[in-house]
Amino acid sequence: MVDEPPASPHLRETIRWNVPPEPGALRLVRHAVRDSLTDWGWTHERVHTAMWVTSELVGNALRHTDAGAVLTLTPIPDGVRLTVTDTSPDPPVRRTPGPDGGHGLRVLDTLAPGWSVEHHPHGKSIHVDIRT
Repeated sequence: MVDEPPASPHLRETIRWNVPPEPGALRLVRHAVRDSLTDWGWTHERVHTAMWVTSELVGNALRHTDAGAVLTLTPIPDGVRLTVTDTSPDPPVRRTPGPDGGHGLRVLDTLAPGWSVEHHPHGKSIHVDIRT
């Protein structure tokens, strides 16, 4: 199961969830992001954006690796940095949109332009800054 956030997310501290490759884990972490950002006083629109980004990045990590992912929310001066770390060294790849997918990076570009990928010895992290 997805780790529970700390007892006081309204303190705006960094929150980290280990997301296992299990059915229902994406839904649970998406709801945890919603609840945390709502507690931080975010608007419904910005919370919705963060949930979309969470769905896209964590969903891809779970789809393309066997080890799950780690999702971190880190407060920044004018928003939050959402980071998803997984064990795949492969960068995100733009695909031609179709019925089976290929829309993700276009959605990400629209919702959170300026996202970045950081490669490390055990995989990669994708960082997305979402402004309040």
